Amino acid sequence: METILTTGGERRHCGCDEHEHCERGCRQTHVHELLGSVRTEDNRCGCTQHNHRFSTVTGEAEYKHGVKGHVHKVKFNTDTYEGHHHEFCGYTDGPVDVGCGRHVHFIKDETEKTNQHDHEFIAATLIENPIGDEK
Repeated sequence: METILTTGGERRHCGCDEHEHCERGCRQTHVHELLGSVRTEDNRCGCTQHNHRFSTVTGEAEYKHGVKGHVHKVKFNTDTYEGHHHEFCGYTDGPVDVGCGRHVHFIKDETEKTNQHDHEFIAATLIENPIGDEK
């Protein structure tokens, strides 16, 4: 298991189940919703021009060497188009302040190749805890 340092400063092990979280007193730092649509495939593969949608919740805040602030792991499967879908697993960029102690994250990447093609996408997370107390 990989050990990460969360925004609260505590150490946490990736891969522990919900029961282990409760017994060890782990708490969730914060996550973000992420939804979007990949760019339209430009027929490089000779297939019908199309796109895919995705919706997910990021992983908790993690600190990575060389990134200012924290990042979030993102993993999703797109919806299906004519019998295929695409997977993605990667990380957001660091936080972008949007005021009142809140932030979002951007992500620009591409899906895994399926059916002889992949798709690029650009997205921004939603604000974490949008109606909670100001930080």
